Amino acid sequence: MAAQSMVFPPGGRASEHPRRAHNNLIASMISGQLAGLVMMGALSLSFALLRGLPYGYALQAAAAVFLGDRALDEASPGPLFLGAVAHQLGPALFWSLVFGLIAGPLDLRRRSALALSVGLVLGALAMVVDVYLLLPLVARALGGDNGWTESVPRLWDWTAHLLYGGALGFFFVDRRERIARGPAAQRG
Repeated sequence: MAAQSMVFPPGGRASEHPRRAHNNLIASMISGQLAGLVMMGALSLSFALLRGLPYGYALQAAAAVFLGDRALDEASPGPLFLGAVAHQLGPALFWSLVFGLIAGPLDLRRRSALALSVGLVLGALAMVVDVYLLLPLVARALGGDNGWTESVPRLWDWTAHLLYGGALGFFFVDRRERIARGPAAQRG
């Protein structure tokens, strides 16, 4: 990292320039939203093509964490909307922020293979933390069943989370460069 892009606080330790850190977080949040859509899209296609379920079934499964089995009964707008919002503003956003905080020190905007690798690791970590640790606690606290875990096959779930992580790393490099180049690059 160039000397002009570093800020040296009183302790003498280098930290990332605030604008660069801000750009990393913005790029990672955009990338996380795109990756979340890719993940849910892939799961929705899998349910529709391989199980004959409605295309929105992955969103229904996400909503089932909060609404129970009634979210799985039919593809109505309420559960679909809740599932989309819960996924995109919950885990997809959280893990993209974690990625954004890691991006600066590792200089991921210039290292696409490393960005993809970090994304894949975060996708696996998201699977373990969200699906195996948090979802059972949330379901228990809400007094219901864990609709996600009961509805989504483990192999599909792992694949979808790794797809999320890979897409997060992939989109980050592109989004980060566009942000660094400024508004003219956003249109292209």
